[in-house]
Amino acid sequence: MQLNVPEKKTLNLSLTPLIDVVFLLLIFFMLASTFSRFSSLPLSVNSGQSQSNSSKKFILVRIQKEGDIEINGQKVTSEDLITVIDGLVIEEGMKLFIKPLEGTTVQQLVSVMEKARQSKINNPIVVR
Repeated sequence: MQLNVPEKKTLNLSLTPLIDVVFLLLIFFMLASTFSRFSSLPLSVNSGQSQSNSSKKFILVRIQKEGDIEINGQKVTSEDLITVIDGLVIEEGMKLFIKPLEGTTVQQLVSVMEKARQSKINNPIVVR
């Protein structure tokens, strides 16, 4: 007696859609996650409003593209920045404006701001 054995049907599964879904999920989670935390730097920006007390003097620090620093038109090295600013402070309430010129890097601005915070005027204002 001969038994009819049914033929085994092989099921062909394509892995291409599964791989596509895995890559889409991978890209989504890579873009949605945060790899590093950035800290913020407190920054005072001039609001553009005129103040009623215009008799107060100010100190202007300009940062050139090459990294040269000028305080009220005089070139100063970054090492002498604190002492020159402290020497120019003649009255309480003076303002310190930092103006980065075009082409100045953010690192140059941040390093000047850090040095300016160590002077007698510890709240510099960045202007355009």
